[in-house]
Amino acid sequence: GTARVGGHDCFAARAEVMRLVGYLPDEPMFYEHLRGGEIVRFCGQMRGMPDDEVLARTDELAERLAFADALDEYAVNYSMGMKKKLALTCAMLHRPAVLVLDEPTNGLDPVVTRTLLDIVREAAAAGTAIFYSTHLLEQAERLCHRVAILHRGRLAALGTPGGLREQLAPGGSLEDVFFQVAA
Repeated sequence: GTARVGGHDCFAARAEVMRLVGYLPDEPMFYEHLRGGEIVRFCGQMRGMPDDEVLARTDELAERLAFADALDEYAVNYSMGMKKKLALTCAMLHRPAVLVLDEPTNGLDPVVTRTLLDIVREAAAAGTAIFYSTHLLEQAERLCHRVAILHRGRLAALGTPGGLREQLAPGGSLEDVFFQVAA
């Protein structure tokens, strides 16, 4: 198959696609012998960002995500939540047109989770296309404008949360919709 982002073939024009996309994996992995700040700077350089812009954006995101003090620590010393914050900073550093988030709140405390959700809402309001993968259906219901429910690797339902509830589980929740389509 093929995939295109912003008119660019994802395989033939990887560098152009990387400039358009930010990606947060479920389990981020980093070079553990680098410090958090070094990893962020490397990500900025890979996307062709000027150093002063990288520093300003890093400061902004690290402050909001409550890990500015940890940027001088080695990644090997980071908890799962700290790695998630670092990976989110790397993913959003260049203000991508497309943001892919895989289980973004996994490992985060409730305060940082709320901040992350605010950041995601702000990015969406600014025009960023966001693919938000989660098993937390209540979170998807509150956050997402459109929802795709996958069951056994296949698309089982697609629509707005309200439309899916109305059509498949009147008076119910998105979780009820999931159980209806997965039955």
